Amino acid sequence: MTGRLVRSIVAVSAMGIVVSGCHDQPTAEPLAAPSKRDLTETEKTALAGVISQRFKDPGSAQFKWMPAVLTKRDGITDYCGLVNSKNSHGEYAGFTRFYAQLTEDANGQFTTGIIKLIEDNSPTKPIELGALCEGFGYSDFGQAN
Repeated sequence: MTGRLVRSIVAVSAMGIVVSGCHDQPTAEPLAAPSKRDLTETEKTALAGVISQRFKDPGSAQFKWMPAVLTKRDGITDYCGLVNSKNSHGEYAGFTRFYAQLTEDANGQFTTGIIKLIEDNSPTKPIELGALCEGFGYSDFGQAN
């Protein structure tokens, strides 16, 4: 056999292996919706204590909690909820969305969290949290309590 013929046979054989290998690959299944659960009273108390430290008057912070969407990213659960606290004039400004990152203890309870963003409704510095929270599975804030 000539070198040219051997190369052609090897090339055709290699192509057959590649094509047959692609044919046997399983098809991708759609991802299941992430599970959710309500925060326990213990979790709410612990998180409120930690998260409220971000405010001028931590004792005035009021929360409406969303069910936690149980997905983890680098050991962190992304979380959105609603918060209301007193402003500089000593008045409640109304509930706004917040985005926090929660971490679990050894028992799987959320005991620490850090607020990363709070929705700001001022016209000079708006922060839109709707798309961010939706991306993490928090879209219906009517469920907050």
